[in-house]
Amino acid sequence: MDKIEIINKVMSKLAKKKVKDMLPGGLGDCESDSNFDPEQLNKGIEIELEHTHDKDLAKEITKDHLTELPNYYLKDDGSSRLEIMEQDAEKELENKM
Repeated sequence: MDKIEIINKVMSKLAKKKVKDMLPGGLGDCESDSNFDPEQLNKGIEIELEHTHDKDLAKEITKDHLTELPNYYLKDDGSSRLEIMEQDAEKELENKM
């Protein structure tokens, strides 16, 4: 391992310790923002802020979702995967009634 790799590893560990884990056990815990598509991350934060006024919490929820499904908020064609999932859920609920 060269010096740059060692420095990056140490910096990564230090950065992780400074971030408060608001939802322990989430799939995206300790993931760097750079590990996510910026468009997906920004859209996800915007959407999750509908449920909380805490931007850090919204980002953590977003990272959990994006770790599970990298295009959770936006499909490759730019449409909203989340909206499609919500519509499918509504249809499923209607069919159960």
